[in-house]
Amino acid sequence: TAVCLPGAAFISRAGLTIFAILNVVIVIVITALLFQRSDHVDGFTGPKWATLSDNWNSAYTEDISTHQMQDYQSIFIYVFASLLGLTAGANMSGDLRNPEI
Repeated sequence: TAVCLPGAAFISRAGLTIFAILNVVIVIVITALLFQRSDHVDGFTGPKWATLSDNWNSAYTEDISTHQMQDYQSIFIYVFASLLGLTAGANMSGDLRNPEI
């Protein structure tokens, strides 16, 4: 809400700053993936070719939290809901009275 108060003009001027912050975050994520510690985290193997080849085909496995078998529909529910929420939030700016201010 605090970001919306200055108006769309301020946000458009701050685009370069937001772009720089996003680039820094992307570099941090890639660095964290490449130089990770060797501590074992249950359910996370890190970037390995064996993990990629095991997950390449649609061989759904048991969910570690509910202990039920996953299928296409259960995965689609999460992906669809998250993408729908993002697009709904982006489209709300047209509902404002005067989005230029």
